[in-house]
Amino acid sequence: GTLALNDHPVDMRLATLTLGQMTPTGTEAGLNGVGVFQFNQGLVDVTTLNMAVCSGNSPTAGARGTMTVGDNGTLNVGSISLGNGTGTNAICVGTLEIAGGVVNCAGNIFKTSTTNCTGNITNTSGELNLGGLSRIGTTALPLDTMEMSDAVLQLTPAGNGTNVVVTTLVTG
Repeated sequence: GTLALNDHPVDMRLATLTLGQMTPTGTEAGLNGVGVFQFNQGLVDVTTLNMAVCSGNSPTAGARGTMTVGDNGTLNVGSISLGNGTGTNAICVGTLEIAGGVVNCAGNIFKTSTTNCTGNITNTSGELNLGGLSRIGTTALPLDTMEMSDAVLQLTPAGNGTNVVVTTLVTG
């Protein structure tokens, strides 16, 4: 499903938002759960944002979740989980796109599996602010790609345990 709220003022308060979920159990093949959320005006406040959640044992099942924060949008979030595959053949892709907007993350940005799961951050002319002891990825489960172009990454408080662990970092 797609929720495209671009060019409309948004003011949302959500406990948990899940984008792209598939929980197949059986012999069905090619099942995919896709979730897209886009906004470019106003505020979305989410305690937990889960993207690309796939479980079960169906062959070639997958999940894809994308959150896009546009020019005049602000996303306040407790934690972001990208790529959550627990199934035998789960293929998961979670993407956070900051397209000129602001993302304030109080907790961690992470993924839960390295097997067939991908977690990406793209920041173009936007701002990603991490608070406290927040982390992006871990040594055991790094995010796959972080792309930044004319963008801001603010780690607060600097030098106090905040880590960024990604497999590929692209800046411009």
